[in-house]
Order: sequence, then structure tokens, then C-alpha cells
Amino acid sequence: MKRLLPLIILCIVISAGGPAFSDSYLKGVDAYRRGDYQTATPIVSRLAGQNDPRAQNLLGVMYFQGHGVQRDRDMAIKMYTLAAEQNFAKAQYNLAKLFLDQTNNPSATKTAVVWLKKSANQGLVRAEFKLGRLYEDGVGVAQNGEKAVKWYKRAAEQGHAKAHYRLGYIYEKGKGVDKDIHRAFKWTKSSAILGFAPAQALLAYNYYNGDVVPQDFETAFKWTKMASDQGYTMAQHNLAKMYADGQGITQDYGKALKLYSLAAEQGLEESQFNLGVMYLKGQGTLSDTIHGLMWLIISSSSGNDLFNKKRLPIEAAMPASDVKAAQKLAQEWLAKHKK
Repeated sequence: MKRLLPLIILCIVISAGGPAFSDSYLKGVDAYRRGDYQTATPIVSRLAGQNDPRAQNLLGVMYFQGHGVQRDRDMAIKMYTLAAEQNFAKAQYNLAKLFLDQTNNPSATKTAVVWLKKSANQGLVRAEFKLGRLYEDGVGVAQNGEKAVKWYKRAAEQGHAKAHYRLGYIYEKGKGVDKDIHRAFKWTKSSAILGFAPAQALLAYNYYNGDVVPQDFETAFKWTKMASDQGYTMAQHNLAKMYADGQGITQDYGKALKLYSLAAEQGLEESQFNLGVMYLKGQGTLSDTIHGLMWLIISSSSGNDLFNKKRLPIEAAMPASDVKAAQKLAQEWLAKHKK
């Protein structure tokens, strides 16, 4: 464990213009990124005392995370404020985030919006996106779809994949703007191209069902696989179904079983049920009624009536000893994965 160093903030404000000043900051940042807090702390602390907004912002991060110093939210706010008042966009954003965390404090939320606007107006993409989300949801500001679109578009112009995705959602639902499924598709596709897994999965869904574009299972498979490869649970489930059904790809129960297993372990009920059915039928594996029933029990454990109705007759037809074994395995899995 790294030793916590006492911070000595110099009171004398020194001009921050020379190369040596900048070099010191870079050394501090490099040490911080390596996790060498013992080296980073005195460098960053000294520069923060010399009124360097970059160092003040980083010191705020260190206080907030407890990296090299005792975790102290109030000191984080103090450091962020010093940098934010010098118009340092990243500090303004970090300060806004801390105030937004105070969910039951309208005054704090209002202050957060002020700082977020200052940061966004300087072009910080994270601030632009967050401000768009506040306008979309009506948090700290009056809900306004047009302003949400404005800020999302600014973030999107800087390649922010989630901003593209939110624009797609707004146009799809008509949230404060005229509903436009073609614009929605365009923004969803651009988000998918930028690598955002939920957008890739949604784009695949459009191709799979023939929404907006002609039905195309092969293209649906391509985008589903991209999202699945990123570990996106719903895409893993959908890809498993495509392998099981042979849609867009040659039927492969083995791959379907593997993908359903991945999604099932992450708690997706639909995958848990389908995995159980595959074990019962011996698809992609040897028939295993105990593990099959185990997954059916798990899938209906949160009260899914449909899965429960389908499970009961299967359970009734099995030997009591197998049912007991499956119930034991299910209870062990649920205890291990208790939320």
C-alpha cells in the first residue's frame, strides 16, 4: 500500500508560464498515471499551491479518489473550484459532477448546471453530452428536447458515440422533437460505426426485423456479433438465438450454448431459460436434465410467470431426486450471484 504523504500547499502564487513549470506538471502526471503517488503528490501539491489550474484539478481528483492522500470530498471540491474559477474546463466538469451527485439537493443541482454550461461552452465533449442528458431528462433544467439535441449534436461532432446514440433515441421516440425514424436510424448507425455496443445491437435489431431498412439476417448477424464481442449481454443472447436458429449464419448449437451461458451468468433471464432448454434437449451438449432444470428454476426465480408456467410441467415429469438436485444447484447459484 502506498504511504499517504502530507500535502503542503504553498501560499505564494508564482507565475505559471515557464517550461520548467510545465515540465514539472508533466512529471507529476506521469507519476500519477503509473500509480506512483509518492512521487506525484508533492509535485502536484506544489504546483497547485502555485495556482496551476491543471495541478489543482488533478489534486482534486486525487482527493476524490484517495490516491496518495486521504480521501476528502470537501478538499476535492475546493481544488476543483480553484481551477474552475480560472476557467479550466475539466475542473468545471468535475465540479459539476460532484454537485450532481447530491441528488436530493436542488441548490447543488442548480450550481452543477452553471459549471456544466461553462465547461460545455468551452467545447469539453463530456460536458456537452452531460448537458444534453440533463435537458433530455429535465434534471436541474426544464426538459427541452431541442436543447438536448443541440448539445448532443455538439458532442456528436467530436465523435462522442453515446451522443450519436441518444440522438437516435430522441428522434425514435419523438422526445421534444418531431418523431423521425429515418433520422433515428442514421444516428444509431453512426453510433454503431463508432463502436458503441448498445447501438450496434439496436442496429442489428432493425436489420433483423426489417424496421426502417429491408430485413437482412446476415447484416443483423454482423452487427450483433460486434456488440457481443464487447460483452454486451443482450447481444450475446441475440447472437445465441441466431446460431440456434441458423439465421444469418450456419446453425451451430455449440456456439449458441456458449453464448447463452455467457449471458445467463450475467443474469439475463431469457438466456437462462433458453440455456435450460438446450440442456434438456441435448443441443450443443449431452442431455443433462438436472442442469437443464437448474437453469429453468433460476430463470423463474425473480417471478417470471411465463418461465414458471413452462418449468412446472417439466419438473413434474422428472424423478424427485433429480428435481431435488436441480433445486440445490439453483439455490447455490442464486446465493453466489445474490445482488
